[in-house]
Amino acid sequence: MSMSQIISVLSADCFLTQIEIERTLGYPLSKSEITFLKTSPEIVLFNFYGRIYYKLNNNVPITAQGRLVIEKLSRRPQAIKLGEARTCLHHLAGKAGVTVFEWFIQNKLMKQESLVNYSLMQAGINTMQQWLGYQPNPNIKLCLDFSERKFHIGGALGKKILEKLIHEGKCQLTSNRTVILKTSTDNLMDDFHKLRCLS
Repeated sequence: MSMSQIISVLSADCFLTQIEIERTLGYPLSKSEITFLKTSPEIVLFNFYGRIYYKLNNNVPITAQGRLVIEKLSRRPQAIKLGEARTCLHHLAGKAGVTVFEWFIQNKLMKQESLVNYSLMQAGINTMQQWLGYQPNPNIKLCLDFSERKFHIGGALGKKILEKLIHEGKCQLTSNRTVILKTSTDNLMDDFHKLRCLS
């Protein structure tokens, strides 16, 4: 198999383990393919809780193999049960957590410092202080979302954001890690957006 097959699998635009790549391809990677996976400038490596995850560092059109990856990830029982919104180390995860992360980028409150490092911009720091009453560390603690395989905000900032969303009545905790959303994921940050427009 050529290296293009690995790129085809990674066109899913999410972080995958070597085992997941191999399962999609239907064969174990050769030494040269593993070397390519670990050293190619086209591929980002992210070490998270003892595992190495791989993702393309640029967007390419999604292929049939990429769609197969997304389908397999979405069919996992835990992803079905907890994928919409859940707690992860006391912060918001799942589709809701990834949506909040992407909202920060789209609204120019967070910037990408490197392939796996993000930080709050000054506007983000200022409005976080106003919204949360909390002086955040500019460096974002990243968590790799197990169901979405994209980043969500972890650490102290992630915890404060979830606490605020609960206080605003937009989220409700349960006893089994599931978070009940009282609004759509697209509306989670509405009040924050209004606050930013007034500042």
